[in-house]
Amino acid sequence: MELNTLIDHYKNGRYTQAEKIALVIAKTSPSNQLIWKILAAILLQNGRLSEALEAGKKSVFFAPKDAEAKYNLGVIQHKLGKFDDAINSYSMAIYTDPSHIQSYINLGALQQELGRLEDAALTFKKAIFFKSDNPQLFIILGNVQHLLNKFNDAETNFLQALTLKPNDYAVLCNLGIVQQKNGKSKEAETNYRKSINIKPDYYQAICNLGTVCQELGKLDEAVSLYKQSLKLNAKQAAIYNNLGNALVKLDKISEAKESYLKATLLEPNYAEAFYNLGISNQKLENYDEAENNYIEAIKIKDDYAEAYCNLGVICQEKKNHTKAQENFKRAINLKPNYSEAYMNLANTYQNLSLLEEAEVSYKKAISLNSNNPKILWNLLTLLHFLNKENDLKFYSKQLENLDKNNYGLRSQVILAILSYLEGDIVNCNKYLLLSILIQNLNNKIFKNEKVYHIYLSYLLKNNENEITQNNVDEKTLHVVGESHSLVSHGLKIKNSKGIFLCKASLIMGCKQFHLGNSNLNKYQFRFKNILQSLPKKSDILLSIGEIDCRIDTGILDHIKKNQQKNKFKLINDTITNYLNNIQKLNATKEHDITIQGVPCPNINTDKISTLKLQELISLIRDFNHILMKKAHKFRYSFLDLHSLTDRGDGFSNGIYHLDSNHLTQEAMLEAWQSYLFVAPKL
Repeated sequence: MELNTLIDHYKNGRYTQAEKIALVIAKTSPSNQLIWKILAAILLQNGRLSEALEAGKKSVFFAPKDAEAKYNLGVIQHKLGKFDDAINSYSMAIYTDPSHIQSYINLGALQQELGRLEDAALTFKKAIFFKSDNPQLFIILGNVQHLLNKFNDAETNFLQALTLKPNDYAVLCNLGIVQQKNGKSKEAETNYRKSINIKPDYYQAICNLGTVCQELGKLDEAVSLYKQSLKLNAKQAAIYNNLGNALVKLDKISEAKESYLKATLLEPNYAEAFYNLGISNQKLENYDEAENNYIEAIKIKDDYAEAYCNLGVICQEKKNHTKAQENFKRAINLKPNYSEAYMNLANTYQNLSLLEEAEVSYKKAISLNSNNPKILWNLLTLLHFLNKENDLKFYSKQLENLDKNNYGLRSQVILAILSYLEGDIVNCNKYLLLSILIQNLNNKIFKNEKVYHIYLSYLLKNNENEITQNNVDEKTLHVVGESHSLVSHGLKIKNSKGIFLCKASLIMGCKQFHLGNSNLNKYQFRFKNILQSLPKKSDILLSIGEIDCRIDTGILDHIKKNQQKNKFKLINDTITNYLNNIQKLNATKEHDITIQGVPCPNINTDKISTLKLQELISLIRDFNHILMKKAHKFRYSFLDLHSLTDRGDGFSNGIYHLDSNHLTQEAMLEAWQSYLFVAPKL
């Protein structure tokens, strides 16, 4: 009678009364297994786990063939954190009754909790063997296989679950997730849409559909889906993060920033959102904010290699190259195969004038990722300044094959320049033809190569045959400088010292400012090597200075950013430092040097104001006046291109310019004939 009352109290949730009766019966019938089994369940329900454990053990002891008692004991041990004991109890329950499905489920769940995913998968497979009509078993097995990155197996089990339960929107969503991770974006899209059709307010499936639309390039739809998902659940930081990612791809950076910011406010420990917020601020050139964002991401996740790498880029932007170097090295320590970090480290080495270290770092980056054209291009530009022409050709040809329509076109222009300087007109023409499509590209990164392409094409029209070689009675005039040096290459000129054949040595993008700078840089490295490699007392024309005098770079750009600076002082300092450096390098070589002046501007006047044009004209006139005066003080001759090209007001007369910057070969011949001002003798 008491036992029936106990069971009635227990089934109806009257646990206090049930416990009192169970304890009374236990005193008179201590070996009654059912009493201990019920008492263990009551104590577990009331959270009295230690007491429940003792009761559970007795229930198993008095009925060793009761699988459910062993299962119940496992539940208590599990809750007490006695995981090994719980695994043993669940396993013994299964051994006692191989069809006890809940023991399989709890055992697999505990194995999964402990990270023993392979064991968990095996446990769930055994359960399915005994209960193959239970969709939940296929679902939990699929979830474990998902965690094991066994996407095909997970997909199979989710599909099996759907045959048993076709309208399970959650399973359709999970199926889409594993398909998406397995590269089956179209199939994933279909299943996400099915899930949403069954449950239109299922924000998770809507969000996931957004991610797959983003992968498939349907960016506007992705943004719409993310926003729809957020209307259903506005507190999901991950959805704001995804929305930001889509907006970045649409180049809506300010909107993306707001989305990332909301993600960080919702989840202050969301490292990825802080990292992405940093990227958006970086793109907006808010470098201080970006720096703080990356630092915050690192505080949350101290092994965040990508955040260290981008923090290094910010340090580069802020000219703190030593700090940048530290961050790139930290990123590499955390992620030894991080090719982008090696590339950025190489960029920093260049900024620190550690050119050989930069070369090593670029080559390491290429060894880790030989398919990144940007790394190859950066190495190419460095090899130019290191005077490694053979390596330059080798990597240019690699880049030509790797990225035919972008960086490959730029590398073909480089190969055309090298061929031209070697007197190989046939190959120069070939590479110019191969790279002709570069003129159709609008990205500003192609600007210099587009100019070189047009410039070389013109020069080749006047050099249809191989460039002339020296005759016995001719001397060599070494023309050292930026792109203006190329127009002189192969020309024969005559002056008071005799007949000369010009041979150009190119230093791409070089300014007088670079060569006079107190900090060693790549331009000085190449310039020094060129001058030191020439025979003693060589005849040299230095064609450097025009880039210092452009409207958007050099002295005028520096004044624009530092309005307190005096124009004449800047001109004077630039030229003096430049000539002082030449004098130091020339002390032992005793070269006979001629300084080339800067021609009058020939720019499109429709695009600038009259005031800006007059500032440019005035700058170039003053620059040439001071340059010639100081050149003579150093006992250097001066080739006056300004007087040659002046129409009377300081603007180009239109006779001698090939384009907005460069002169024709006829101009150079005329300059040597009539506008050479020989250095005064001692």
